[in-house]
Amino acid sequence: MLAAFLDVNDFKDYNLTTNEITTAFVLFSIILCFIGIFAKMIFKDDVKKMSWIISLFNSFILTIIGFIYLFVKTPMYKDFFFFGDNGRKLFHSSDNVAVLTCIWFGLANLFDLVFGLLFYAKYLDPLTAYVHHTVYIWLMITSTTGNGGFIHCEVFCVGFVYVAIEELPTFLLALGSVFPALRTDIGFSITFFFLRLVYHSYMLSYSILSKSDYIVTILYILTLTLHVFWFTTWMSKYGSKLLGSKEGSKKAKVIIKTPTKKVKTK
Repeated sequence: MLAAFLDVNDFKDYNLTTNEITTAFVLFSIILCFIGIFAKMIFKDDVKKMSWIISLFNSFILTIIGFIYLFVKTPMYKDFFFFGDNGRKLFHSSDNVAVLTCIWFGLANLFDLVFGLLFYAKYLDPLTAYVHHTVYIWLMITSTTGNGGFIHCEVFCVGFVYVAIEELPTFLLALGSVFPALRTDIGFSITFFFLRLVYHSYMLSYSILSKSDYIVTILYILTLTLHVFWFTTWMSKYGSKLLGSKEGSKKAKVIIKTPTKKVKTK
């Protein structure tokens, strides 16, 4: 994947061969297998931390790619921040970086499910793991091929990579889960609000105004709804604590002392 960043044309054109796509699948699978095995070896006595390792690596990579992608790609859409007329091309196009990123993300969700079922099934939440991962595996296939089985549309993998920076709050959450000393509730809340609510709403509005395929707009609406649900749930537990409320602090202590099933935010 790193080779894709060496040439700016990889951000413009899609010219990957079948052999190159196959190689990417194999390479990414090997990397994810290594990460899963590494997690099992290092955190064999701490299943909870083990359950966050693939998410930690995946969200880190997606965040880096997301920022690089915005930095390189946005100048190609000079009116990106003003609902420009070429917005539809932004959502419905392919390039080498976007396709490789979608392949990585789809495989990351698949391997998280596989290793989860093998080693940390009790930490796989029905909504944020089984449903979320399955839907995103399907989404990556649909966005890169335009064929989602029961749905046929124009490819929209670029539209997905444009929101890859929304993985930053997931990275902060995963980092704090693996290394408690690095936990930052404020950092997670702020980045989640501005990226997954404000920025995501902008992309949703842009998709509507640019008259992108209905499937793109629907997917943005569904993910935004999920983000609002997650953020509301998070703030109901930790919001008062972040604001310095004594009542919130007491509530947070009760939550910490009371065993609860972890909800993975992706």
